[in-house]
Amino acid sequence: MFSFNRYSQWLLTALVVSLSMFSLNVDSRIMPVQAKQMDGPMSAAWSPDGKLILMTIVHNEDMWSLYVLNVSSGTLTKIADNALTSAWSPDGKQIVYATDTNGVVVINADGTLPQKIASAGYSPTWSPDSKEVRFLLYDSIARVPIGSKAVQRVTEQKKQNFVYYEWSPDQQQIAYTTFADNAPNTVYLMNADGSSLRKLAESTSGGDIAWSPDGKHLATVSDCDKGHGLCVWDADGSNPHKINDYGENPQWSPDSEQLAYVQGGKICVVNSDGSNQHCLTQDYTGSRPFWSPDGTQLMFIATTITDVDKDMKMVTKLNVVNADGTGFKQLVP
Repeated sequence: MFSFNRYSQWLLTALVVSLSMFSLNVDSRIMPVQAKQMDGPMSAAWSPDGKLILMTIVHNEDMWSLYVLNVSSGTLTKIADNALTSAWSPDGKQIVYATDTNGVVVINADGTLPQKIASAGYSPTWSPDSKEVRFLLYDSIARVPIGSKAVQRVTEQKKQNFVYYEWSPDQQQIAYTTFADNAPNTVYLMNADGSSLRKLAESTSGGDIAWSPDGKHLATVSDCDKGHGLCVWDADGSNPHKINDYGENPQWSPDSEQLAYVQGGKICVVNSDGSNQHCLTQDYTGSRPFWSPDGTQLMFIATTITDVDKDMKMVTKLNVVNADGTGFKQLVP
């Protein structure tokens, strides 16, 4: 059962849900939706080998459960309850997830041997060698080695809350977004040891960020050279150029050649230089798209809002479409 306390109130306002405002969240990115009932998958992530999908499914708005879907067989296996945001380890052997009452937990991919590694935190991710978990606190980015409960704060921003963060592929830099009352979201870039902190841009929207897998570029939804929009920067924060005005939730293809994004609820794709912009879906209110590890498919969550006795209900479906726009199908109803 979901427990609503002071920590979860702040966490879910920033990430997932509050009692009066529900938000569709995929890998810690949010789309606010006014609703009082929720049902369906709220987040999803491919396993490193592309054979499994990790997802959080909500039933009756107060039960958040973590499942693993076998893509080929369609088998859905429950891993844990009270799981909000989660991530695969790069070796595919473990899963880390955040809860509102039990902190950050690491568990084997088959659901065995859960281990609490931090008393609080959200949006957990892994180091490339699967030996360290990173996550956010109220006002800082933190890390903890597997096998240790010694939480190390990498950086802090007083009077601001962290929304998104990503280590660069070479692990030398961290990009992150913060928000504060009565101020736009702000995108920052710094060295991984916390040095050389610099403000990159402000954002009047969510302030999404995404490193290209080859480490050469950073995508943001923020201000850049020609106004606010989907922007691409060189890895050092220089040479910004705007791809378009409306893109949200950018995700790089595995070969770093394309960006998938959401535009008006449609799942769209554009080349990294801004050419060949086109949408793969037309009729769904889609969330952040995720490329399959081989780059042939995009997974996304579609949302339907209905009026139930004047109380809005949000129903979500997990879908997949081929990268060329063909082969649309629903994975989880």
